[in-house]
Amino acid sequence: MRKKLLILTIMLFMLFLISTGTEGADKGLLKTAVVDGISVEYYVPQSSGSQISEDGVTLFNSAPVVYVANPKISFDQAWIESPINKLSLPQAATSAFSITYVPAGETDLWGEPCFAFPENAKSAFNAAANIWANILNSSVPITIKACWASLQGATLGYAGGQPSHRNFINAPYANTWYDAALANAIAGYDLNTTMFDMHTTYNKNFSWYYGIDGNPPYNQIDFLTVVLHEIAHGLNFKGSMWRSGDQGGWGSMGTPNIYDIFVRHGSGSQLINTALYANPSIALGSALTSNDVWFHGEYAISANGGQRVKLYAPSTWMPGSSYSHLDYSVFRNTENRLMVYSMSYGDAIHDPGPVTKGLLRDIGWNISSGSTCSNTITPTSRSMTSGSGVGSVSVNAATG
Repeated sequence: MRKKLLILTIMLFMLFLISTGTEGADKGLLKTAVVDGISVEYYVPQSSGSQISEDGVTLFNSAPVVYVANPKISFDQAWIESPINKLSLPQAATSAFSITYVPAGETDLWGEPCFAFPENAKSAFNAAANIWANILNSSVPITIKACWASLQGATLGYAGGQPSHRNFINAPYANTWYDAALANAIAGYDLNTTMFDMHTTYNKNFSWYYGIDGNPPYNQIDFLTVVLHEIAHGLNFKGSMWRSGDQGGWGSMGTPNIYDIFVRHGSGSQLINTALYANPSIALGSALTSNDVWFHGEYAISANGGQRVKLYAPSTWMPGSSYSHLDYSVFRNTENRLMVYSMSYGDAIHDPGPVTKGLLRDIGWNISSGSTCSNTITPTSRSMTSGSGVGSVSVNAATG
């Protein structure tokens, strides 16, 4: 009897290890991406599926968007300076961020175990939020919940999960989902005071550079850059398109996300035009993997030299990456490179770039006029002030 109990105990323990791993839970999927000719696996957390509030105006549990590390080591790093450095005099922040770091032992929204967030990582996180605080105009504080996790593969981090709202006061488009931070900014008040505006998770297994001076070594990842990228997704730099098998689809309850409104196939047709692309349909699935998907917002086009903005739409659908990033081949070596799907070691991209700011303006953000200057990539010039006293960022006691 004792021997049987021992065998049963060992079997249960092995099942536990298989299901959880030694440090983090495997509650998602490993997918394969090809970055600069190198095949890498990346981790995509699995959402439990979107849910609609009883009154039909709030959508919960949006799928996260993933940022992937480029495994190729380069000695030609890019440095794009923060717009804060370009201000001749200190300015009052035009928005405020409130950050809560998940305590060790608790989980993120997708069930991934969180570890203690390093203090130096918090400093870089706050600096990234500070940059956004001087770009965006919003009277409503933007709340973030941040987790420090042990993730598999080349995933640097991911963001999502925030509630989305529709048909709220001042909404520019009826029957259209707006993610929380954007909806609050447009409405002028917090539409859901019980939930965070965005959830972000970061992979502790990388060699991170936590400085804010834009000078990471060639073999480290600049943490400030990754946070700046993930916050952009939480600001609604993402749409609702999906692909399963050969089928493509979008939205919840027949309602698109505001980002979707501006996206077209290369032919010029809106992807949400159900007369051309039934929702769902094989036709839409083909369009989403055509490498011919474009953002057609007025301000994004203006910032792109009058040209429509190409989005990342590879021939193989990349969950967590396709559709909700700028095209890698077009923008990877430009001042707009922050919002491509993969980041290189040694790069420090501390400005979202004019195209991203234009895109955010198209979907409804009020962008501070002092942040719209164009930057150049100057790898040999790396210096950054802390921006202390310029932004408005608060850190809350971790409450889980």
